Amino acid sequence: MGANREQQLQASERRRQALQLRLAGASYDEIASRLGYSDRGSAWRSVMAALKATLQEPADELRTLELERLDRLLLGVWGQAAKGNQGAVDRALKIMERRARLLGLDAPTKVQQENVGDTVIRMTWGDETASDRRTTPEPAPGPDGGSDQ
Repeated sequence: MGANREQQLQASERRRQALQLRLAGASYDEIASRLGYSDRGSAWRSVMAALKATLQEPADELRTLELERLDRLLLGVWGQAAKGNQGAVDRALKIMERRARLLGLDAPTKVQQENVGDTVIRMTWGDETASDRRTTPEPAPGPDGGSDQ
């Protein structure tokens, strides 16, 4: 095993230990002292890196599983879609769209927002949606029953 690989394994183990200590209630100062970090900030970064790795692995596994499912579904409709069956073509396109979204292949959604008085007009391209939303409450009636404005 190369020296660089060995250092990576040691750093990974140290991050795991830092996370375990934090989960057990140790302060970042205590973690830094026990594991030889230069300061509490280094201990904090180590714990955060360990948390990120802990959460990332299941997300990657789930993404892979979902892609495999989508591939099997696409395979099931592909023959009929290739023959021109409109329902199968539509279903294949939906599966392909979902796969592209999951992989982040689609172009980012563009959003334009304009304020017109007390109304925010938000137009979104990509999802082909547009919405209006009032952001401030209606003015309260004045003493004479009308609006103060």
